[in-house]
Order: sequence, then structure tokens, then C-alpha cells
Amino acid sequence: MSRFFGPASDSESESVSSVEDVPQRAPALLAPFVPSDDEEETKRVVRSAKEKRYEELSNIIRQIKNQRKIKDFSNMLSSFDELVRAHTKALPVIRKEDNGVSPRFFIRCLAEMTDLINETWDDKEAKKNMSKNSSKCLATLRQKLRKYCRDNFEDEIAKFRENPDLDDDEAEGEGKAEEVAEESGSDTEIVSRPSAQQVSKQSRLASVGEGAVGEDDDEEGSDDSIDWDEDSDEDSSSSDNETQYQTARERFLKKAPTDKEELKEKQREKERRQREKEQQRLTKKKDAEDKGEGWTMISKGGGGGEKPKMFEKEADVTHSAVMKKLFEIIAARGKKGTDRKGQIELLHELRLISVKHNLGPAVAAKIDFAIISALFDYNPAVSAAMKPEYWVKVVEKIESLLDLLTENKNDLIATENLMEDSEVVERTDPSKPYKIRGCILTCVERMDDEFTRILKECDAHSTEYVSRLRDEALVCRIIDKLQKYLEEQRDSLPGDICRLYIRKVDHLYFKFDINVFKQREDPDVNDKETSIDLMDRLCKYIYVNDKTDRIKSRAILSHIYHRALHDYWYEARDLMLMSHLQDNIQHGEPNTQILYNRTMVQLGLCAFRHGNIREAHDALCDIQSGGRAKELLAQGPTMQRQQERTAEEEKLEKQRRMPFHKHINLELLECVYLVSAMLMEIPYMAAHEFNPRRRLISKSFHHQLKFSERQALVGPPEIMREHVVAASKAMRSGEWRKCFDFIVNEKMNAKVWDLFLRADQVRAMLKRKIQEESLRTYLFTYSHVYATMSLVNLSQMFDLEVTTVHAIVSKMIINEELMASLDEPTQSIVLHRTEPSRLQSQALQLADKIATLVESNDRIFEAKTGAHFDRHPQFWMRGDRFQRVPQSSPSSTAPSPSGSDKIKWTYRIGSTSIKGPSSSIASDGGLSPSVDYDLIVLGGGSGGLSCAKEASDLGANVCLLDFVEPSPRGTKWGLGGTCVNVGCIPKKLMHAAALLGDSLEDARHYGWNVPEGITHDWGKLVQAITMHIRSLTWGYRVQLKTNAVTYMNAIGTFVDSKTIKATDAKGKEKVISANNIVVAVGGRPIYPDDIPGARDIAISSDDIFTLREPPGRTLVIGASYVALECAGFLQGLGYPTSLLIRSIPLRGFDRQMANLVLQDLSSRGTEVIKGVPVSMKRNGSGKAEVTIQLKDGTESVCTYDTVMLATGRRSVAGALGLKEAGVELDEDSGKVRSQGLN
Repeated sequence: MSRFFGPASDSESESVSSVEDVPQRAPALLAPFVPSDDEEETKRVVRSAKEKRYEELSNIIRQIKNQRKIKDFSNMLSSFDELVRAHTKALPVIRKEDNGVSPRFFIRCLAEMTDLINETWDDKEAKKNMSKNSSKCLATLRQKLRKYCRDNFEDEIAKFRENPDLDDDEAEGEGKAEEVAEESGSDTEIVSRPSAQQVSKQSRLASVGEGAVGEDDDEEGSDDSIDWDEDSDEDSSSSDNETQYQTARERFLKKAPTDKEELKEKQREKERRQREKEQQRLTKKKDAEDKGEGWTMISKGGGGGEKPKMFEKEADVTHSAVMKKLFEIIAARGKKGTDRKGQIELLHELRLISVKHNLGPAVAAKIDFAIISALFDYNPAVSAAMKPEYWVKVVEKIESLLDLLTENKNDLIATENLMEDSEVVERTDPSKPYKIRGCILTCVERMDDEFTRILKECDAHSTEYVSRLRDEALVCRIIDKLQKYLEEQRDSLPGDICRLYIRKVDHLYFKFDINVFKQREDPDVNDKETSIDLMDRLCKYIYVNDKTDRIKSRAILSHIYHRALHDYWYEARDLMLMSHLQDNIQHGEPNTQILYNRTMVQLGLCAFRHGNIREAHDALCDIQSGGRAKELLAQGPTMQRQQERTAEEEKLEKQRRMPFHKHINLELLECVYLVSAMLMEIPYMAAHEFNPRRRLISKSFHHQLKFSERQALVGPPEIMREHVVAASKAMRSGEWRKCFDFIVNEKMNAKVWDLFLRADQVRAMLKRKIQEESLRTYLFTYSHVYATMSLVNLSQMFDLEVTTVHAIVSKMIINEELMASLDEPTQSIVLHRTEPSRLQSQALQLADKIATLVESNDRIFEAKTGAHFDRHPQFWMRGDRFQRVPQSSPSSTAPSPSGSDKIKWTYRIGSTSIKGPSSSIASDGGLSPSVDYDLIVLGGGSGGLSCAKEASDLGANVCLLDFVEPSPRGTKWGLGGTCVNVGCIPKKLMHAAALLGDSLEDARHYGWNVPEGITHDWGKLVQAITMHIRSLTWGYRVQLKTNAVTYMNAIGTFVDSKTIKATDAKGKEKVISANNIVVAVGGRPIYPDDIPGARDIAISSDDIFTLREPPGRTLVIGASYVALECAGFLQGLGYPTSLLIRSIPLRGFDRQMANLVLQDLSSRGTEVIKGVPVSMKRNGSGKAEVTIQLKDGTESVCTYDTVMLATGRRSVAGALGLKEAGVELDEDSGKVRSQGLN
């Protein structure tokens, strides 16, 4: 039973009755006021209202002192407001106790604040280097403080300045505050402090040996009462202090009773009682020693918990005994009342015992693992960081354990994949190693995490952070030792090595290595491994061996970050594009998303250093556009969102925050983004000045620009944003020198540009870019004013070489940004005034809308009627393309003198008309004897049909050749090509039929009475699809006829570049010629020749849609979208389907989506087999037997009704004789090799 609620002993009763003036202490209220483990008795002091108010003032003044040291005017402003409020609350006490005179330490604080603010205000250089927020807070604080002091304390401050060195009462206030800070507050404001009697008592109890607590309740209650009430071994001074004041009021006022005789009598009575209690205690101690019992010291955290005993003096210390004792200590871990500090001491003692008795490395390592866990558990708060001193102990213990494991690497195996009952700590067979359960990698990871937490808890601007940061070298040393240990272990798992490597990468990726640049400039300077080489080696190992997306994603992002940091722009960009992380990073964990944001920022800065302005802007746009760069980079919350956060969200945000030494300069980041936006936006604004629908490239840049334009008075730029805005205005007017001076000057160099490694190169790049973009802006702005411009004058105006100006202008003309032409003899630009007027612009917009309506109406009409109707061939200009309007001559009904009609075309752009050449068509429909046609199209697919019809609409005489070679199963078709006949259209129709079957199953759950046993009729489906396709091909034939396109069902082969030999199905040949020939022949399925029986047994995607009989059990071979789509609708129609793929499905597509498609097929019943077909043959029943070599190397024979090949397609252009026309083909793919490309 607890001593607070147990029956009182005789000594207690006597004690209570003898001291009548001191009230009985409430036991339930005493526990919270124990300040430390060593203090068991308290004295009570009641604080006055003056003490409370002065304590509050002292605490605020202490904060202001710290803020004065670092000149934190932002927080000093808020602390000053708190000080004013606290003094206002203390005014009644000051008037009552001190006659309205404010305490001297308060006046001293106001005077010192005034001196600091005046000194800072007069220092112009310091004010220039301040941030905008600090400058604003300084001005506000100066105004408030001057007004407050002038109105209230002008005389007091003047009196203080006469003798500032005179002692004030601040020390007393601070001393009282420190006393109060040591106790827990309550309604009665009780302050607990240790006494000399307690120290004496604790030293006496420490001399008592360890033992178990007695089991007798009465005896326990009596002993506890002695612990609670008695005060032994006290000296005379402490006794006098104890008995001098009898009540709490007397203690506080320090006024002794006037009756000295009564005081002496009580003193003698107390001494007598103390001697009796001491005698009782010694007697009980002697009785306990006779019985073999004793007392055990219990600290604050161990009340009621029983500690495991150490070994007796005569006990035999063996492996089993030590392990049993270890498990006893570990069993108490985490229990309520367990003394964590005592556990650590016991484990250290057990470690010494194991070394003393030479129990081997396994026992020592096992105990070391337990000590490390106990040290980690010593911090009770999970979210808070460890104390640095305990973290240092953890590091020392991990390093010693790592040394122990390294020394015994061949004899000791420590792994977490081992049950405790399978451990081997005592080796009977020397050939077998020790085995213990434990993971040194997990300990190192926890140590590293705690190191990061400690850095986050430190003030980033203090010396403590610097001293803690020096410990990173110690962490890296331990990681290197662990790396060497794991790499030498033969049974180390690749996943564990990946976990360690990513830790090493986290400490390396953000660090700059100057040796990289030295080695790049001169490879012979330094042959040792640089950080780039080390990152490549670590990350490549992770790419190959890691099985988790998280570690691999972090490795890729760190690799890109490090590459970009060292100016490897193209490698970093290509690695980011190949990783496809930008597609699914939103599904990653927050820390990975933060690393992605940091990587994109570093990639943008690298692009900017290389002069790739557009790439830099695109990389930084997402981070900077929302004004949340600080939050997205985990460098602190934004001020706007600070009020929107809950306490839990703020706690999580602090946990994710990056340590200060990993921060990226946000001002540099914003400056790079705004300068990139300026170099892109200003020329774009000049080029689209009259376009009301122009888009914004950078909203934040436009916001800064408009904010500056709305200002009534604009002074010289002071902050970085104002410099960029002023430079933008100068660029718009073509003043590139002024623009450059605003961007690159002494102030901007100190804030931004000098932070780059090669600052001079960056400034030179900026100068070149500003000159080029200012030139573009000038040309866009004044192109409608001048008729010609001299290249020499432009080069002098913008300080560029004439060749550079020539290249810029040529590029603008080629990209149709500038309507002009170059006059080489005069070295000038001839500007074409093609910009439409406002009326013309509105007319063009209306014409564009009308054209859209006409085309939409045509599509709707064709969809409803299925027929083609002749449209009047009239076109309007869209954007800046030419329009063609046919104009018939006035005498079109009468024959011309040459016996032919003329159709003339007028090309229109804006208001300028240019007459083009006319094509002559004979009255009998024939052409000139040189060629037969204007255009020959080889191929009747979607591309060939569109080309032929469009050319015919424009007045050309067109011939189209189309012929389909039958497949090995005899399948052939007409016009329309693969998509219409054996591709998209029949495939989607069969897929729709499969979805209808699924809908029938679902309809029953929605109340539809669908009869059971519904089956599918394959023949009807094939017939319906065939009829639909025939209607489409007939429509194409009609369209060709209507458009006057000559159609030949024949194969065309080249005789020369203008002559085609057409061979029909009967072998009849015809030679035709044309000035232009278009090849649009498409491709056919590939039949693998290395699989015996494939061509005779298997069908292709060309045959599946015209099968007369149901396919039955089907094997689809291939991993392309054709194979997956066919397998999907066959399974949906009720035919058991197997899909045989060699490696991965949908190669070249998004991996996540490809896996989802494969999972959906499997969930619907499709069997997915990983392997390759070896051979095919027919069995006795006529079914196909397919031998498959599975992924594990074994072979399996399966029987199917139908085998379909979907292993790819090959172009049929190789059969056209293109070499005769001088056209080269790629031998592997069969495609036409484009000129200028490999």
C-alpha cells in the first residue's frame, strides 16, 4: 500500500501533534512538485503578486536580451509588445508596493533597446544588408519605442543615464524567476527546493546495500513514513532554518515568533523526536541485515519497479546465466515504472562482467545491442530529438560494436532474420560461427535519423548548430565502416547494402566538390575518386539491386541533383526524362516529393548557368509560381499559410523540414526565375502586343510588372524584385545597357550573382542573353514602323557581331515570327507590312469561326447520311497560313484559244493577293503528253485516301493504287487500309460486344430479368462486322469517284522516280507516270520463321476478325497493344484465352499503366504465361500443340483451338522497288530512311 494512504505510525502521530502551527500537507498534491530524482522533501513558499508580475517582466526582458545579441528586430517587435502588456498588468502592484516607480531593470531594458535601435538606424551599410522584413520591423519598433518612452518614462530614462552602472533590482527578479522555474505551477504557487537535510538523508540511504523491499505492509508503511517525515543527520544551521519559522506565512515574511522560550522548547522537542526516529531506523536496518534483507534506492522513474539482481559473490557466471540476466533486464523495458537510467547502468555492469569472465564476442555484441536500444529508449518523447550527450554515447557504443563485429567477421553473424531461440552465443564446434539476433544497419539508420532531428531542434544561427554539424563527419565515418563490413560479408543482402548506400548518398548529394571542376579542366591534376564518381558507383548499384521504388526514386533524384550541382546539364536532364518520375511523383511519400522539388530547382539553376533560359524557367515554374517555394522545399512555412495550420499540421511540417545546411538560397532562386521569365516574356509581349488572346508565360512576373505600373511614384530600385522590374521596362524600350545595369550591379552581385561558382561566366551569359532578347524585342516593336533596317546599325546599337544579328533575324524569319526578308547586298532587312488592321483581325476571327462551323456541319451530315457530298472548295486563312480561293475566269463556259479551260488560284494573306501558276486541263480530260497524272498515291489506307482527296480538291489529277496481298490464311480486303479492315474498327466493335456481355451480368443486379444460359453467336458478330466494313470501303470508293480520283486495284512498283508499273491481280501490267508520288503502303504482321509450324498453324490479327468458326480456347502470342486488346475481347466473349509474353507488356508505354492493364486482364480470367514458343504442330484431333519454354527454363506443352500471333508488323515498302527512285530503306525495320537522319 502506498505510504500516502497507509495508516500513520506512532512516530508520525507524534510528529503531527507536536507541530500544531504547520498544517498537514496534502499527499496527493506533493508528487507533481518533486523537481528531480534526488529531492524527496520540499519547503513551501507562497509568492506575492509583485513576484509574479516581476517574474513575467524578467522573462520577457531575458528574451529581448537574446534578440538584441542577434539583432532579430522581427521577434524583438513582438517581445516589446508583450513587455508593454506585462508592464500594464503590473502597474497596480507597482503603485501599491513601489509607489508607482517602475523597477530599474525595466528602465534599463528600455534604455538599452533605444541605444541599439539608434545605433542600427545610423549604420547605413547594415541597413542596406537587411532584408525587407527586418527593415520594416526596425522602423516600426523605433517609432513605437520612441513614443512609449517619451510618453511614460522620459524622466526615468534620463535619471538612469546619469548613473547607468548602479545596481538595480533585476538580479533579484531573475533569481526569483529561476527559483520559480524549478517547480511546477499550481493554484497555490508552491516552489520546491532541496534542503541540506535531504542531501544528508540521500547519502545515508546510498550507503545501504541493494536488496528487496520488505513484504510486511505495516512495516513498509512505517518505513515510508520515516522516509517522508524524518530529517536525520542535519547540521545546526539547517536545523535552525527548519525550526525558526513555523508557518508558511512566517517563512515567506522571514519573521520569527517573539516568544523565544517557546521556540527553544519546540526545538528541543524536535531534536528528541529525531533521535528516537534515528534509533528506530538503525534497529530496523540491523534486523533486516540479520534476515538477509535490505533496501534498494528507487529514483523518480522507478517507483515500484523491481530491478533484476546481479550475480551473487559465489555464483557461477556462465553464458546461460548472463543471457538469462540480460533477458530479465530487457523484459522490464517499456513497462510502467521502469527506471531507464538504471537499466542502462545494469547493462553496462553486465557488459563488464561478460568481459571479465571472457564469455566471447557473441555475448558482448548481444549486450551492446541491448545498450544501444536502451539509450534510444531513454528519450521518452518519440517526436522530440535525443539529448546530444546521449546521442554521443550512442555513437560511441555503435562504433565499438562495429569494431567488434569487424574483428570477428568470420566468427560472428549478427542478423535480424534469426529467432532468439536459434542464437548461438556459446560455441562448442570451432568450425561453426556465433549467431545472434541484431541488426547493426538498423542502429546506424536510427542514429542518423536522430542526428538529423538534433540539427532541426538547434537554432540554425547559433554556435550550437555549428558544433553539432561537426558530428556529421563522425556519422559518415561510421557509415563507411559499416559499408566496408557489409561488403566483406558474403551473406549480406543486396537490399541491406542499398539501404546503407542511400544513407551515404543522403550525406553526399548536396555537397559541392571543387575537385570535379579541376579534374574536368585537367584530368591529370587529380586521379583520386571525386564525388561524381562515388555517386555514380553508389546509385548504379541501387538501380540494379534495389527492389523498392522508394530507395530507387531517391537515388535517381539525388543523382540528378548532384549532377546538376556540378554543371552536368545534359546528363542530369536526360536522367530526369528517362526516369519518368515527373509522371507519378505525386504518389510518392512527402520526403521524396520534397527531394523532387529540390532536384527540379537545382536542375533549373544548372540550366540557367548554361544559358538555357526556357528550360530553367520551366523547371522553376512550378516551385515559384504559387509563392510557396519555402514550403515546397521544406525550408519553413510561408507567412500567408501560417495562420491556416493546425497544431498537428505544424508539427508534421517541422518534422519534414530540412536542416539549415541543406537549404537553397531562396532569393537567388527567385531572382533566377524572374530573370528567366523576363527574357522570355518581354519579347513575347512585344510580338503579341495587339493580340487580345495572348497567353501568360509567367503569372508571378506579370504580377510584379503590373504592381509596379500601378504605383503613382516609382523610386530607384532597392530590392531584387524591383531591379528585375526596372530591367524589364528598359528592355521593352530596347535599352539593353540600362537593362543590364539593373540586373548586374554591385548590390545584385553581392546578393545573387557572386553566389555562383563561376560568377564572371554567368554575368557574361546574362549580358549576351539581354542583348539578344533586347534585339528581338526591338524588332517586334518597330517592325511595323520601318520599311528597312540595317544589320550594321543593329549590331552597333546592341553591341553584337553582324553575323550574330544576321543569325537572330534569319531564325525569326524562318520561324515566321518576323515577316521580312534579308537583302544580302545591302546588309539590310526588308520588312513586310503584313500585320492586319483591327477590322481585318476581326474579319479573320469571324472567318475562322465560320470555317469551324462549316466543317462541324459537314461531319454531322456525313455521320447521319453516310454519303459524300461535293463541297465548294473554298478555304480561309487560319492563323498565319495561306488560304486558297478558286476563281473561275469570266469566259469559263467558252473554250480558250488553246482549246483548254483555265482554273486560276489566288493565294491570299491579309490584304495582299499573289497570283499563282495555273494548271492546264484539256477539254477532253487528258493531260499534257509529258506525264499521266499530277500525283500518284501508293496505298489506300487512311493516309493515302486523305492525300488523294485533298490533292484532287485542290485541282490536281490524281491516281490511287491499292492492292492487298492475301495472308497465309487467305484473308484480304478492300480500301481503307489496316485501321478500317483489320485494325481499330473491327477490334473496337468486338470489344463493345464483350462489354455488352458484362453488362448483361450486371443487369441482373439492377432488376433486369435476364434469362440464364445466354450464349454468344460468333458467326453473327463476324457477319455484322464484315457488313459494316464493306459499307465503309464502298463509301471510300464513292468518295474517290466523286473527287475524280482514278482508282486502280493493283500493286505499284517504281521504274524510276516518276514512273510506276501497276500490276493487277491477274498479272496485267500498266505503266503510268506522275511528277509527284506519295508512298503510304503501311505494314503487315510478322510471321517468325524460327518457330516450326508457326506459318501453317497460327493466324494473325489480319485473320481473327473473319474467322468462320468460333476461336475456342485461344493462345495469343505477343505483348503489344494488339495482343492485349485481342486477348481482352476474346476472354470477354467467353472464349478461354492465354496470353504468352516474353518479358514485359506494352514496351515503351508507361510502366504503371502497362502493369494495370495486365492486372485487369488477369482479374477477368486471362491466363498470363511468361515464356517463348518453341514449336507448333497439329495433334490427332486437329488442335494445335504448342511447346513453350517458360521463364525458368522448363518446357511445357499446351493444346489450343486457335493460336494467334501478334508479335509486330513490318513495312511492305521493300516490295516497291524504291531503290530505282533513289530512296533508301532501313534494312531492319523496312521503313524509308529520312534524309539527314541516321
